[in-house]
Amino acid sequence: MPIFHDAALRAAAGEAQDLSWLRPEHLADWRGLAVALDRLSPEQRSAAVYADRRRQINRTRSKTPSV
Repeated sequence: MPIFHDAALRAAAGEAQDLSWLRPEHLADWRGLAVALDRLSPEQRSAAVYADRRRQINRTRSKTPSV
């Protein structure tokens, strides 16, 4: 299971940036994720981390039963 969602990286990078280099191993562990994030600008990196965190929160919220 990936530790980071590729959609977060793709959304942060935007359509103009070529992400053909992105591989599943970039999302499988912390070392690979560091390599992937290093290829983004600081702004894109921040946006990717924020987007991934939002996905995690939303996924957790959808699994929590309503009271």
